[in-house]
Amino acid sequence: MTLTNMVPILRQASAGRFGLIGFVVQGWEDARAYVEAGSKVDTPIILQAGPACLKHTPLKVISKMFTLLADMSKSQVVLHLDHATDIDNCKAALDEGFTSVMFDGSRLSLKENIQQTLKVTKLAESYKASVEAELGYVGYKNPKQNNPTLPEEVVIFTTETNIDTLAVSVGNTHLQEKKKATIDYLSLKKINYLTDIPLTVHGASGIRTKDRKKMAKFFGVKKFNLGTELRKSFGEVLRKELKKNRIVFDRLILLKEYEKQLKKKATKVLRQLRNP
Repeated sequence: MTLTNMVPILRQASAGRFGLIGFVVQGWEDARAYVEAGSKVDTPIILQAGPACLKHTPLKVISKMFTLLADMSKSQVVLHLDHATDIDNCKAALDEGFTSVMFDGSRLSLKENIQQTLKVTKLAESYKASVEAELGYVGYKNPKQNNPTLPEEVVIFTTETNIDTLAVSVGNTHLQEKKKATIDYLSLKKINYLTDIPLTVHGASGIRTKDRKKMAKFFGVKKFNLGTELRKSFGEVLRKELKKNRIVFDRLILLKEYEKQLKKKATKVLRQLRNP
């Protein structure tokens, strides 16, 4: 295992013209399945703990769980804090051993976003951690909430903040259950042309597989956040298992098949982006 931040693996992805997955974790079974999938494909893994995960499980527990799984992995593993809106949240995660943080200033003005993101990048330097930021706003469930990333602001933002990856809003939306996002390739092309910073796309569950491959290979997107697409398998598999095993009440037995299927799905999406 090599515990790392995102800088070296983003370089690998850029050189190899492939994409990475930022796996949105909600529990032990999720995280273990993702790490095992990464080892199977022999590709770097980004384990992400966001607000929902941290609301359910304390940061100290998550960090130790992620670190333990990283120790078991044959691949490089990043411990990433997702959607932090406060520098204190970032510091708390870094103190617990996270190797990467995302500061989400997408609801702030450009000036405020730059100021707050700069504070985070300066903090992260002392921990040798990587920083992701967001410019534009990626909405939840409803694409009408989206505020597209403006290419002309990208140069200003990336020049002044010294971030390692930039999350952009180009037609992607969080929590999409169907792959129907319409990607604004003209805007994405301009953004990619204007910056050398690797790009991140949140809400990748709503993006068609062929679009993910295209974005990774030709448009500078090196990290895709994936949660909903994989989480859906939890409900699907659990319902089948409960119906099939009506007298089983043991949580460990019921979740065994779920973890197996999740690993299979995670392996598939990793391979798709490894060879776009």
